[in-house]
Amino acid sequence: ADRIYAAPFALVGSIGVISIVPNVHELLEKHDIHTHVITAGKYKRTLDVLGEVTEEGKKKFKEELEEVHVAFKDHIVLNRPQLKGHIEEVSTGEAYLAVQAKQKGLVDEIKTSDEYFGSISSAYDIILLQEKEKKKIFPFDLSDMALAGLRTSLTSAIIKNKNPMLV
Repeated sequence: ADRIYAAPFALVGSIGVISIVPNVHELLEKHDIHTHVITAGKYKRTLDVLGEVTEEGKKKFKEELEEVHVAFKDHIVLNRPQLKGHIEEVSTGEAYLAVQAKQKGLVDEIKTSDEYFGSISSAYDIILLQEKEKKKIFPFDLSDMALAGLRTSLTSAIIKNKNPMLV
């Protein structure tokens, strides 16, 4: 894109890298369930859902995330050269409102989509796209019927039970 537009209420930025790896190793061990992860290469699997989490594995995983972050920042600077001198300042993972993002060079102009399309409407034909209504195979909705059937079953069960706590 040659220019980046953002609505005044948009959140822009969040230039960072995140990885969430839940780990159930201790839970499995507590229940005497053992897993075997077999790899080739010292760092093939540094962190995973089942394996033991080690300090060495966490350190290596963090190094890999940092490498991805560097590549991400390089890509941004390549496409937004004006950020070259201060990419570190805007790549902390924080998100900014459009006004702040513009001050930081992440956005060129603040406009809503309506304002943007209005500004180009004399130069372009603007076509409104609408979602086509799906044709129904049956003249009724099966999910509505299923819910109605469930409601009827529950009501019948409550009436048959005659338990005032269930009514």
